Amino acid sequence: MANAVQAFQMAPFRSIAPRSLSSPVIRQPVEPFCLKVRVVPEIDADNAPSSVLNPIAAVPWVLLVSLVIYLSGDQGLMSASDQAMIEGILSDPTNPGFNELFYMIFNFFVPMPMILAALVLPQGRPGKGLPAGPFLFLSSFFGYFALGPYFSFRAPPRDSVTQSELSWFTAKVTENRINGLSLAAAVAAIPFLSHVPEAYQADASGLWQGFLDLLASSKFALVSSLDLTCLHLTAVALTARDYRLRTGKDGTLIAASTLLLPLLGSSIYLALRPSIPDE
Repeated sequence: MANAVQAFQMAPFRSIAPRSLSSPVIRQPVEPFCLKVRVVPEIDADNAPSSVLNPIAAVPWVLLVSLVIYLSGDQGLMSASDQAMIEGILSDPTNPGFNELFYMIFNFFVPMPMILAALVLPQGRPGKGLPAGPFLFLSSFFGYFALGPYFSFRAPPRDSVTQSELSWFTAKVTENRINGLSLAAAVAAIPFLSHVPEAYQADASGLWQGFLDLLASSKFALVSSLDLTCLHLTAVALTARDYRLRTGKDGTLIAASTLLLPLLGSSIYLALRPSIPDE
């Protein structure tokens, strides 16, 4: 027994700990955390595609066209009362004899094409994709029904532009400060020319209720109001990009401020916006 104990004491010592615990720990250097941001390069003018599908612009256009087809049915879009409204406008534009709020909306279609032209033309790529001019002209008569296809399939807008790259019409007309001031004055005058303040003072609740009743009974009034809404939202979206084109800064807040004042906010922006750099 003594010999066995002596042999055990003389045996080499071996650790019974697991290898993972007995082996030295090698610490790997830990890289500091960093957020990797993918920078999208500017699209080269020569390599820019001629057409890119824009679902944000296409979906409202499809819905608007679908609504017109649905409302038309077998009786057509224009009812007898709708035709009477148009005849009233043609016979007496100063007092057509129907709801003043809708008449204001109807009159807003007059300056809207020039507002959109002042926002669209500086962003366009010459010789690429659909030309903006014909669609802007047709929007004077058909609103977003004409502009929807253009915004749905136009070439990618420019990320930067200088005065020398602008067309004559863009540089001399839409970029002219007088154009913006004139549009702002025209938009501000339309509610008064449509007798909205007078009707509001006489019977405010009746004015709003009459407008809601007209939307419920008139297909023409409903489609026109939705059409102008699409045009206004388009102008808001274009304002953000226009401000970025001129300053290189984010224009979301500027565009959001124009959202609160339909058409008037966009026209005021045109009157006060920064100029396009010379170089």
